[in-house]
Amino acid sequence: MMATMMRTLSRASVGVKGVQLRDMVTRTGMRSLTSTPMDPVEKQRRRLMYQSKERGMHENDLLLGTFADKFLATLSADQLTQYDRILQALDPDLFNWISGRTAVPEDIKGDVWDKIMTHVQSNPLGYRHK
Repeated sequence: MMATMMRTLSRASVGVKGVQLRDMVTRTGMRSLTSTPMDPVEKQRRRLMYQSKERGMHENDLLLGTFADKFLATLSADQLTQYDRILQALDPDLFNWISGRTAVPEDIKGDVWDKIMTHVQSNPLGYRHK
């Protein structure tokens, strides 16, 4: 519906105080709501950011959410694919791998997993140890 309205407005030749309506639509940014589809890599980054912060376990939300905040914007397309594969794992498995309770499967290991483990070991939540 919004796209139809925008096309109608952009074709309008009615002037408002000497300004074409389509110029007003462009200047107010309304046109940007319906134009330029999102880059697939950026769309993947946004999805991964959401999935990092909205896990089933709060512990994983915190650890993976802070990792995503810090590193997701700099990951390459191949690294995003690796990270996506990691996020497909079940939360209890992820937590057990991160905490060292169980061995990490070979298909999960890689440079992204190494970054996650370095991040987790760097005390990303700022806890003070006594």
